[in-house]
Amino acid sequence: MQPYKFKVKYQTGPKNIADSLSRLVSSMESGGKRSSQAEEYVRFVTVSATPSAMKTREVEEASADDEELSAVRQCISGKPWDQLVYKRFLPCSGELCTIGKLILRGTRTVIPKRLRPRVLSIAHEGHLGIVGTKQKLRSKVWWPGMERDAEKHCKTCYGCQLVSRPTPPEPIRTTPLPTGPWRDLAVDLLGPLPTGESILVVVDYYSRYYEVDILKSAVASKVISSLERDVCTTWPAREPDVRQRTAVRISRVRRVCGTARHQTPQGHG
Repeated sequence: MQPYKFKVKYQTGPKNIADSLSRLVSSMESGGKRSSQAEEYVRFVTVSATPSAMKTREVEEASADDEELSAVRQCISGKPWDQLVYKRFLPCSGELCTIGKLILRGTRTVIPKRLRPRVLSIAHEGHLGIVGTKQKLRSKVWWPGMERDAEKHCKTCYGCQLVSRPTPPEPIRTTPLPTGPWRDLAVDLLGPLPTGESILVVVDYYSRYYEVDILKSAVASKVISSLERDVCTTWPAREPDVRQRTAVRISRVRRVCGTARHQTPQGHG
């Protein structure tokens, strides 16, 4: 009855007289008629669930050669489901049925692996986006991982990337100017370089003066040693309070990383 549009109306008993002749039909004839009607309905669903740009025969031929669907058909025919290698079909095993070489999940056709890229392209015609493509697919077809494949197809579509709205950049936040030199520093590592070395870059926010140091290893102990040698001695030589605060901070980092302190002579420039 699902292919038809109908309304159910209630009639009282005196007005709803049963047809006694309809009950005289033999059980064999009625059973055969019901079987043929059910088969016709399944065929109708199969044709309706086939994408309009494809033929049902084409899907059936591809399903016959598909190793994955062949194993599923054997389980539908009676083979134990726990022996199925393709476990992604197990959650919906109770919804699967076959007609010929085709497999249906409810009223949707299970698409073989060879035709899935083509079905994705057909569903994405008009560049409907991820939501529109998924809705189009869900109306007629199914296969394990269809939602994920649809998302991947839409994200890699060149046309969609051209017309889609770019991701808004992060708002620019200015750094407040320090009250003096060597009070706020920026530290970063560049590399590793083709030689295997890394460059430690330290920039003073106040003067924009920078210093670099080439490190053969970018481990925490080497970085701390370089900062201790340069920040605590060379750069803030005229700023004793900055030098003392920097030394305290590096001591805290050294304790966390478990490195030892190595005393270096103060440089003069």
